[in-house]
Amino acid sequence: MKTAKTVANQAISTPTDLNLPLALKMAQIVINQEKIDFFDNNRLQVKKIDPWSVAVLERLQEFCLRSGKAVRPLLVAVGASLVTQESFATIITQPPIKKAMLLVELKHKRLLMADDIADQDKLRNGQPSFHIKWQMDLAKSTNYQNLSSAQLEHIARSYTEVAGIWLDGLSTQIIADSVFSADDRVDIMQLLSRHYYNNTVAGWFVTFDQNHEKLTDQTSEDTLLKGLELVSGEYTFVNPLKIGFKLGQNYIQKNQKKDKTKKLTKKQAINLSQLETAIEHYGQAAGTLFQITDDLLSAFGQPEVTGKPVGGDFKEGKKTLLVQHAYRHGNDKQRKFLQNKIGRLDLSDQEVKQIQTILIQTGAVEYAKSRVQDFAEKAQDALQSVPSSPERKILFDLIEYIANRNK
Repeated sequence: MKTAKTVANQAISTPTDLNLPLALKMAQIVINQEKIDFFDNNRLQVKKIDPWSVAVLERLQEFCLRSGKAVRPLLVAVGASLVTQESFATIITQPPIKKAMLLVELKHKRLLMADDIADQDKLRNGQPSFHIKWQMDLAKSTNYQNLSSAQLEHIARSYTEVAGIWLDGLSTQIIADSVFSADDRVDIMQLLSRHYYNNTVAGWFVTFDQNHEKLTDQTSEDTLLKGLELVSGEYTFVNPLKIGFKLGQNYIQKNQKKDKTKKLTKKQAINLSQLETAIEHYGQAAGTLFQITDDLLSAFGQPEVTGKPVGGDFKEGKKTLLVQHAYRHGNDKQRKFLQNKIGRLDLSDQEVKQIQTILIQTGAVEYAKSRVQDFAEKAQDALQSVPSSPERKILFDLIEYIANRNK
């Protein structure tokens, strides 16, 4: 397997050659090798405990090694690069950055396990979700063959939650790695506590609660957007960017202590403050944009491309921008249909198509697309104060990619 550094050396002759597809590829190579090493090392430890530990770890490894976009690891490296002004190709070879990229990726995988249970999603990356795969395997085991499907489902979900707790613990141990300084560890823990745990959990409860409200004219778009920002914005974008930012900042300060002649000027210090504010505002807007496009794909995407069945959000009762707008602008018949059908797990394919038709007829699709453009511009505007660089362009290109994605 080629290392990220090899790929960088072969593909990049100057920093200006960097583009989003190449950066994502490089991040994917780094994170895959880090994940393999992570699970290999932990397998040696848990062999001493019980065969069950090894079996669960192997399930986690399979799930975590499924193909993904590597956006969060990418953002860690970009955040560090913007601060240190080291090229992306150089920064992703640095041990603290690689470990931080691994950390955010494993935390993400843990949330996906919980998210698939909450959303009752049966597929992830085109394959059975973690809890569904476990349920399928239990059904084939002689120890569980006499159980009902409801019992198997409960056990599989319970096993998944326990495995998720373990993955969360294993990933948190990465912070103790010797590649991190004491300041790095404190900053990472504080950022995880704020963005990954506090804000994300709060956002989940905000959106979950709204999804179980009755659909009315009072269903709040502001509440929806707050939930999207707290979840997708904070943990998908702001958290990895700021982890990279803090690692980069600590790296600069460490070098200054070694070389007393190097001092940050007042202007440079202000620029770092402006940069931190910029990436936070960028991340919040980008996350909201990401989720709105995700809602459009759930409603109209192609399952063979997205890896998920169309109409899942309708069945789960999600009060997306699409559904809210359609309800407010629909006629009495359309409004009644949406009230009766949104949140029904037994929706037929024909009923899903009827909902799609209502979303189109009421202008909900065009409205959601206009909001996509609004948040895309908001994210890009946040970067205006960031000095021009290939890494800054990656952030611009990422917005275009999200706004136009098909999976």
